[in-house]
Parts: sequence; structure tokens; C-alpha cells
Amino acid sequence: MKIEIDQSGKIEETNVDTVIALSNGVKFSVRIHRRTKRRLQEEFRKQGRPKFFRYKTFATGVYILIKDFANKADDIVIDTEYVGNDRLIKNLIMDFVKSAETKNILKQQISFKQIGKKSPAHILAISVFRGKKKASRIIQYDEIRKLAIKKPR
Repeated sequence: MKIEIDQSGKIEETNVDTVIALSNGVKFSVRIHRRTKRRLQEEFRKQGRPKFFRYKTFATGVYILIKDFANKADDIVIDTEYVGNDRLIKNLIMDFVKSAETKNILKQQISFKQIGKKSPAHILAISVFRGKKKASRIIQYDEIRKLAIKKPR
């Protein structure tokens, strides 16, 4: 079975919420509130890594989205959101997998490509983003911070 993932509302656009959605027969979406993104962005700035904010936050959101569904998937196709950074995002997701109980996701299962506007994942993401549907889950600041921000040593 193939899972497709799409995002509406870019991570770095901190004036809007971000919705990341998946579809594979099951439809599931997570929302990251704009205030949560601004707080995370400030944390990355304090660590001197402001550009890393978008990639790490996106990878964290994708991981939170797929961790309960990955065992049902042969392929995880993520819409190309950050051209040229697919490898970085994939490695960040795999770092979460290695450090968690979800060791059922394999690196070769994750790929990136344009999934298109007719994808059920895109339709769900844009519907939640526009307020026509409710997100399946809202990612709270403490949960995403715990994964996305590493304490300086």
C-alpha cells in the first residue's frame, strides 16, 4: 500500500497554520498552529540555526503524521516541498525512527515526488487548511519541540 503526503501552508510562513495530510485509504491530517511555529522558529534562532527550522519542523510533522500508519505502507511518497533538500528531510525522519519505537519504517520506503492537485492527500490538506474540514490532530508545542529541538551541549 502507498501513502501519499502533502502540505498546505509552508512551515516558514509563520502567519498561517501548516497542515500535513496523508492518504492511503485512510485519511489523516495534523495541524501545526502558527503560534507553535513562531515559538519553534525563535528556538532555532536562539541556537543559531534559523534556516534549519523549516526542514526540521517539516520532518518532525511528517514523522508525527506517519508513525502510526507506516506499518501499513510499502511506500511513503512525500510531495516535494523543499527542492534540493529531500535527502536532508528523509535523513531527519529516519533519525526520529531510529530513536523511537517505530522501527518499522525503512529508508527505502520514503521517496519524494510531485503528487499533484488531484491526490487525496492534497485535497485533504487544502480542505483542512481552508477550514472546510477539521484536522485529525493538532500537534502541540511541547510535543513537536521535544522532537525538533535538541538541547545545546
